[in-house]
Amino acid sequence: MKRECGEASSCSRKKQKRLMEDAGARPCTECGKKFWSWKALFGHMRCHPERHWRGINPPANVVRRQQEQEQMSQEDHEVAASLLLLANSNVLESDGHKCSICLRVFSTGQALGGHKRCHWDSSSSKSLSVLDFDLNFPPPLTLDLSAYKYESPNK
Repeated sequence: MKRECGEASSCSRKKQKRLMEDAGARPCTECGKKFWSWKALFGHMRCHPERHWRGINPPANVVRRQQEQEQMSQEDHEVAASLLLLANSNVLESDGHKCSICLRVFSTGQALGGHKRCHWDSSSSKSLSVLDFDLNFPPPLTLDLSAYKYESPNK
């Protein structure tokens, strides 16, 4: 009885690799990416949690991705290509985050927000009201209510 490579046999690694290449790459049924081993393909399938089936081959009633891609129009392909270009473009190549007051450019919006604080005018900020009590001490035992105006809701 002749054994196949991959089982407990004395096949060399080169022969196993050659047999694998002869068998061809195993494509992912979801995205089409090819893998040279079943183990790699099964591991990759975990990257597709949106599928509603287990294993590497979908049931017969599931529409395959290739059929869905064939239904895409030329405009869909152009939009997808444009979005990929935008997603892969370097943010620093664009104007970045520019201060509208001094036109200085920052790499992040957070840095710009911190910078804009230096443009705040102290007179435009709300004045702090000073209260005549300290929260570190208990309230006074007598409370002067004459300072407060109270109107009855029944009037």
